[in-house]
Amino acid sequence: MALYADDSKLYRTIKSDADTENLQLDLNEMNSWTETWRMKFNTNKCKVMRLSRKKIQSHVSDYILGHESLELVKTIKDLGITVSDDVRWGKHIAEITAKANRTLGLIKRTCRDFEDQTVRKLLYLTLMVRPQLEFCSAAAGIFIRVVVPVRSKIPAYVGCGATTSYKVYFKLP
Repeated sequence: MALYADDSKLYRTIKSDADTENLQLDLNEMNSWTETWRMKFNTNKCKVMRLSRKKIQSHVSDYILGHESLELVKTIKDLGITVSDDVRWGKHIAEITAKANRTLGLIKRTCRDFEDQTVRKLLYLTLMVRPQLEFCSAAAGIFIRVVVPVRSKIPAYVGCGATTSYKVYFKLP
């Protein structure tokens, strides 16, 4: 079991039917603990996700918490990261790039009259766009594939010429 603040995750490697039964026993034990302490899991927020790159998963089972069946999901957002059951990052990449592009559009519309390139650079680098692009990108291994190409759209707005490398302009590694 993994705990973070008020969030908990119960996980187990499933290689046999015995493993699925043990996971259900763990769920039952968690439910008993909550009843002992007069607490209750919000089963609407409890989900099941099977992580695997295999096309066909063996040892598939439905899981129950208390008296309610838990929903099986393909993706789940956890601490700002979208995790998919096939352990690929496409949905997460699409979400962070869309959010960064929306933010860049907002900055372009609201700060259209800003002549000072320093202010534009500050908005991009520290306050808005770049932090959104870089959030958890190293963990997902997507920095080079996604963040750099999206960043290449930025210099035209920030004010450096098309011939200036964004890495040189922003003093990036």
